[in-house]
Amino acid sequence: GWDGNDYEIFFAEVLVNVAAKSLSVARTAKLTNNAYDDLSPRLSESHITWSSVNASGKHDIYVQPIATIGTQAAQKISSSAYDSYDPEISGDKVVWHAKTGASTDIFLWDGTQTRQVTSNGASNSAPDIDGDHVVWQALEGNDFDIFLYQIDTRQTKQISTGSGDDIT
Repeated sequence: GWDGNDYEIFFAEVLVNVAAKSLSVARTAKLTNNAYDDLSPRLSESHITWSSVNASGKHDIYVQPIATIGTQAAQKISSSAYDSYDPEISGDKVVWHAKTGASTDIFLWDGTQTRQVTSNGASNSAPDIDGDHVVWQALEGNDFDIFLYQIDTRQTKQISTGSGDDIT
């Protein structure tokens, strides 16, 4: 939300009482407090991730375990050398796309380390993640195709091959 100077990330834990048909806020926390915009928050059952503009004007990706809110700082999981955007999360795993020169590539935080999933010179974008599967669209040649990456085997498979655009 807007804090009067720039966009920051806030967290609210909401308790639901189905029998009473009521909601109550258990706790709130301001996760960021800096002079730069913090954007695109995404939430899983155990973690929150977002993009933050850094001092050089590039975007970094951060992750924070919900259990450590208020006791530990968030962890930067992207390289400041790249402009990183649009994180998506599943459990403790985060994917995003980053401008790596002339191309855009997909990156994955697997809960312990960051790895570059693509390095094919294509425009890879719009990643999404579910469990151990990552999907994204890639502009290769004249059209977009969809790709699937299996995290545990580190195998990538093209899952669309049509002559028209296939997008996520």
